[in-house]
Amino acid sequence: MLKRVMKYWNISTRNLVFLILIAIIVFFYFAVKSDEFLSSTTSQIEQNDHLSEILDSEEYIQEIHCEEDGLLKIGIFFGTFGRKNFSTVNLSLEDGNRNIIQNWQLDSSLINDNTYYTLALNRRIKDSKGQKYYLKITSNAKAGNGITIYSNSDKGSTGLTLNGKDLGKTICYQLVYRYPLSKLFRDANGFHTTIILLLACILLLTVPAMTKLRIENAFLLCWILVGLQFLFSITLFRVPDETAHFFRAYDVSFRHAVSDIDEKSGSVGNELPLDIDLGFLSSNWQSFSDNKNMEVSKDFVFKGFPNTSLYSPISYLPQALGIFIARKLTSNVASIAYAGRIFNWLFITIILYGAIRLIPVGKEIVALIALMPMNVHESISLAPDGMVVAISILLISAVVYLRQVDSEQIKLRQMFLLYLLAWFISLLKIVYLPFCLLYFSFLLKDLEVNKRRYCI
Repeated sequence: MLKRVMKYWNISTRNLVFLILIAIIVFFYFAVKSDEFLSSTTSQIEQNDHLSEILDSEEYIQEIHCEEDGLLKIGIFFGTFGRKNFSTVNLSLEDGNRNIIQNWQLDSSLINDNTYYTLALNRRIKDSKGQKYYLKITSNAKAGNGITIYSNSDKGSTGLTLNGKDLGKTICYQLVYRYPLSKLFRDANGFHTTIILLLACILLLTVPAMTKLRIENAFLLCWILVGLQFLFSITLFRVPDETAHFFRAYDVSFRHAVSDIDEKSGSVGNELPLDIDLGFLSSNWQSFSDNKNMEVSKDFVFKGFPNTSLYSPISYLPQALGIFIARKLTSNVASIAYAGRIFNWLFITIILYGAIRLIPVGKEIVALIALMPMNVHESISLAPDGMVVAISILLISAVVYLRQVDSEQIKLRQMFLLYLLAWFISLLKIVYLPFCLLYFSFLLKDLEVNKRRYCI
């Protein structure tokens, strides 16, 4: 049966192994991302107090209210008084009828000071929404050898008792809910999951056909499919420092080459119409869907981006162009940000395709380097890192081409291109400038030419 399938698709054994490896990579990638999609963590309760040392014969009970189905973990904020304690802490979770759901026994000597410790349930509680649960905490510690739990004693904080007495406070805890796998195919998460799986299937089915294409065309097809997968799996502003890159690109779209300094705070940035919380667009796809209609503010407020203000405006030309065009068409923040992302990706795509087409040897190696996950990850974002990699690859391709294919004498327009690439790299990221040392290979070429002429 397997041989018939291979014959039908015209797949060799080597290509089949390659397809299986890609399928495994896609599966593990999807498994990792699905865990993020299927989990929800409540915010941490702010701590402003702590319990007295938890000792033997003391029984603390915290009432817990669940707002979602699928309770899976409980995080508790422990304190050790800055010492190593040698005692045992016993915890148990009970339902509303005081039936024990699960017990935990913790070694106090292994608990770190001022950290959340996670209590994981053996299985998630499917119907936890709207239910009350009770977390019982006891210890066998003697005075001077016990731990504590941080708490909140603000007015209205309730639910904690000590030996049946209401303390008028609550311990600092957070809950983790795990949703069923079917949630991946509902709401906004379902749409993006379906798109990612569809793109993965298309990629797997087109791999055999890529063997019949020229390297640059096969790269372009693979680059587009993989890039779209990243684009549909990574929400806005989830790439490191992408929020700061967005502010800088937005600033450049107003033709501001140099950032300003806020006299009040001393921060470096500029005034932008972005008096909004961009975090709502980045948490997950459902939060993005719930806030996708967010619009730019009418008033300009100062936004600090000191880590990206030092970047040359050249680094953000594609992003700024996309943002500039989008600003003229819409006031939707998500659309403006995606326009910057897509323009950056398109410019990088054109440069990489041209570089692979230009280089006379090692096309496969260059294509594999360009398709590295980190490079694709940066290229679909608002960060300029993908662009500097693309320009560097183009510079290498140009040098190799002029060394091996073109005529012995470098033309004026070719020399201008080499200087232009060096200028771009120096402005994008100065640490990539050593690639320009490849230009010295032309001195060796001249020596070889003169040597041949001398021998003649």
